[in-house]
Formats: sequence, structure tokens, C-alpha cells
Amino acid sequence: MAIHHKNIFINLNSFSFMRKCILVLGMHRTGTSAMAGVLKILGIDFGTDLMGGNKENIKGYFEQNKIVEINDKILHELGSSWDDVKPLKKGWHKLKKLSVYKKKIKNVLEKEFGIQKIFWA
Repeated sequence: MAIHHKNIFINLNSFSFMRKCILVLGMHRTGTSAMAGVLKILGIDFGTDLMGGNKENIKGYFEQNKIVEINDKILHELGSSWDDVKPLKKGWHKLKKLSVYKKKIKNVLEKEFGIQKIFWA
């Protein structure tokens, strides 16, 4: 996509847009789904592949299934899981073996949200 006006040409494909990603973080059963639900009502795009509801949370979890899957793999690499209350080892985020997941998360976000200005992850 490009903008033409007199002698001005702007190629929007190479233009860097300021984008915002809203993260709702918290332990389970602390109201994160309720907060995410409010953001969805306010018009924040949550994407299409969301974790569905169940008997504990009928309205759903507003979590991207692919991101949850990647998160679970990261925790597994670290010898942990989503319901493990023990802290992760200091410096875990700097481990080279986890760098592959950064690209995977980026790919999921780009595929799901493209160039949207504000989105949730």
C-alpha cells in the first residue's frame, strides 16, 4: 500500500507503525478472565483461536490457544508447569534454549493480528 500526493510518495509496507499489545497477567482464579472480558467489550481484538469455556469459566478464558501451547512448552523446558507455585530459576529468560520460542510467539502474533494498532496477547 502506498500514498501518492503531488511529488510525495510514502510506501506504507515499509513504514513502522506504533503498535500496542495489552497483556493481562495474573495467577489463575484472580480475575484475569473478567478483566480480559471487559477489554473485549471495549473493542480490543483478542483474535480468533481462543481457549473455550468450561464448567469453571463458562464464558471462556480469552487466551490464544497457540500462545498457551508455547507457554506450556517453555515451562516444560524449565521443569515447571502452569500450576507450579515454585519460582523459576534466576535468569531463566536469558537461556539460549528458549530463544526459539520468541520467534514462535512473534509469528503467532503477526499471523493473528497483522498490522492492527491495539491487540491482546
